[in-house]
Amino acid sequence: MSTIRTALVLEAHTPLGLAGVRAALAHADQVLAAAPDPARLLGLTDLAREQPGRIVPLTADVRTPAGRAAISAAVTAPLTLLIAGGADPHGPSLADQQINRTLADLDATRFAASVSTGAFTLLAAAAALKPHLGRARILVVGDWRGSLADRRDGGDHAIACAFAALHMGARTLAWDLEPHDVVLAVGNPGLYRTALHGPEFQQHPEDVMAGLVGALMALPIERTGAFIDAHGKERAW
Repeated sequence: MSTIRTALVLEAHTPLGLAGVRAALAHADQVLAAAPDPARLLGLTDLAREQPGRIVPLTADVRTPAGRAAISAAVTAPLTLLIAGGADPHGPSLADQQINRTLADLDATRFAASVSTGAFTLLAAAAALKPHLGRARILVVGDWRGSLADRRDGGDHAIACAFAALHMGARTLAWDLEPHDVVLAVGNPGLYRTALHGPEFQQHPEDVMAGLVGALMALPIERTGAFIDAHGKERAW
C-alpha cells in the first residue's frame, strides 16, 4: 500500500498561503491548510469543495504556541511538502503599514515585533514538526526586500529587517535539517496582484506559488538553503 503524500501550509489565510494550498495539490495527495479561522476563508472552503477529501482545513494560528501544538498534533505522517510564511510582517492595518517606514516613524515595540515574529515562528514551527520532516521539501516565502545585495534605497526599515531575519532563520534551519535529507528554499514571490484589478505586469499569486513550489521540488539537495525565484533562478542574499 502506497504512502499518502501530505503537504502542510502554515498560513493559508494569506493570499500567498491560499495560492500555496492550490500549488501543493500538484505534489501531494492531501493538503493540511492551517489558518486562525478557516471557516471564514471563502477561497479555501470553495477549494475544499472542488477537491473533496484532499484539503483538510486546520483551525490553528501558527504564530501562537497553542496553534503550533494543534498543527503538530494534526500531522500524523511524514510531510512531503511544507509551505511556511506569506504573512505581512507588519500586520494587516494601515497604521501597521505606516510605522517604521521612515526614520521619523520609528517605533521600538512594533519594530521588534515585525522583525522577530516571522523568523521565530518559522523556527518554532520547524521544531514542533521536526519528527515529520524527514525527506520533506520546505518552501519559506521570503521577499526581495530582505536581500542585502538588492537594496539600493532607504526606508521600509522594519519590513526589510524582518525579511532579512526570516531569510537567516531559514538559511540556518536548512543546515539543521540537511542531515535528514530535507531540501529547503527561500522563495522570492516578487510583485504579485493583491486585487483582481491589479497591474497586468504583476503575476497572479497562484502563478507565483506554482512556480516557487515547482522550483523547490526540482531543487537538488546540494542547493538546500538557496534563495530562488519562481523560475528556479538563484537570487543574491
